[in-house]
Amino acid sequence: MFRVIALIILLLLSSLSNANNLGFKTLTLSDIDKRREINIFVIYPTNSDSKPILFADSSVFSGFYAIENAKPINNTYPLLVISHGYGGNWRNLSWIASNLAKLGYIVALIDHPDISKYSKTPKQAAQLWQRPIDLQRTITFLQENPDFAGKVDNNNISLLGHSLGGWTVMAAGGANFNVAQFLEDCRITKAQHECELSEALGIRSDKQSVFNHLYDPRVKKIIALDTAFARGLTKSSLKSLTIPTLIIGAEINIGDLPVEMESGYLAENLPVTRYILLKDAMHFSFIQECKKDAFSILPEKNKIICKDGYGVSRKNIHTITLKYIKEFLDVN
Repeated sequence: MFRVIALIILLLLSSLSNANNLGFKTLTLSDIDKRREINIFVIYPTNSDSKPILFADSSVFSGFYAIENAKPINNTYPLLVISHGYGGNWRNLSWIASNLAKLGYIVALIDHPDISKYSKTPKQAAQLWQRPIDLQRTITFLQENPDFAGKVDNNNISLLGHSLGGWTVMAAGGANFNVAQFLEDCRITKAQHECELSEALGIRSDKQSVFNHLYDPRVKKIIALDTAFARGLTKSSLKSLTIPTLIIGAEINIGDLPVEMESGYLAENLPVTRYILLKDAMHFSFIQECKKDAFSILPEKNKIICKDGYGVSRKNIHTITLKYIKEFLDVN
């Protein structure tokens, strides 16, 4: 009898030890629905005891460990879909994804067809309104394919985005983007970086006047990290949003627009929101943690991606950011 009990305990402990393992799968949606090509990277809980391998790691950035193509646990999980910034890629926010997957989330990261190291399609980058649709297609695929990464809890679907990804999740939440409003704001503020990108993103006076009808009613919560292009979102549409929203801004300004004019603009006009300003954070503090030799490897013009506030580590900024995200998502 003692041996039987000991064996049962051993099996339970073995199961528990594997419960926090992460599975990792990738897919290209155009292979399935024959539309705009988007690559999706999904991290999810698994009980597999196969050996994890390192993903999203490079000479500059730290990655995470997961088991490739592991079988998902037959359970229902909340879903978080993540959108990166312009010129970014899925790896940028993989630190958030891997941490939340350990807590029992299915997390999907999208490589939008922007101009980046991994996706260079200027024609598709100039279709800004397609970004929220990328999120919708990802949600639909995971809902319809529970064997891929686990069953999605349809009452617990959230979006998270950084920079232009913040704009993307706001648009998917129901915020409308007015082209004329954005271009006029560019004329007044002369925000060089964002305004120079407007052509590449298809924000032109000869295009449609408003990007709307991008709202996805399946989305229950939104998280926007140091949002860009926020000032083109109409106040009326922001004020009508009822989705709980967490806005986190970086206080140290590295561009033309101070955080009060971007994240602050959102917080001022959203009715259901929590606004947090991280005083030691810079715009790129929200992407992966840089390795100690990163500065010596990066060209001078790119060193900014590894810079944070004076005397503070990116690891600490990530710890604080993750704490706020977890608290927000845990609220029923």
